[in-house]
Amino acid sequence: MTIQVENNFLDNKEYFTIFQNITDEKFPWYLDKNSGNFFHNLVEINDKENFFSPFISLLSPIVNKLKVLKIINADLNFYIKTKSIVEEKPNDIVNFYDTSLTSYYFFNNANGYFQLTNSEVIDYQENRILTLPTNFSRFKTSHTDTDYNIILTIKYNI
Repeated sequence: MTIQVENNFLDNKEYFTIFQNITDEKFPWYLDKNSGNFFHNLVEINDKENFFSPFISLLSPIVNKLKVLKIINADLNFYIKTKSIVEEKPNDIVNFYDTSLTSYYFFNNANGYFQLTNSEVIDYQENRILTLPTNFSRFKTSHTDTDYNIILTIKYNI
C-alpha cells in the first residue's frame, strides 16, 4: 500500500457529531504525565488484554469508510499548543513483517505536520486522513497556532 491523504474524509454531519462528542466537557480525557497532553484509548487489543472504551461507537464512520477488518488500537490524542514547533523523535523501529496500516485523522486545523521519510509533509487539516503502512518511518510535530489539536490514530488490518 502507498501513502494516502484524503481531504473531507467524512461528511459534515459525521464529522461534527464526533467532534462535538470529543470536545464536550463531559468527554473523559486522561493526562499523559510524560508529555502534558491528553489521550483517550478507544481500543487496545494485545496478548494481555482487550480494552474497548464506552465511546467506541464514535469510530464507526471512520472504520467503515476505511474498510477495517480488525482494529489493533485506536487512540484520541489532545495536544496542547507549544511555544515553538517541536519535532517528535521518528519511529526508527521497523517490523518488516507488520502488514498493518495506521491512519491519522485530523479533527482541526493547526500549523503542525507529519514528516514522512520521503520528505513529504502532511499538514494538520480539519477532516483530513493520512493512511500509511505502520512500518513506514515518520514523525510528527507540535503546533503553536491553536489552543489544542486533536488527532485520532488507528492501527488496523484490512
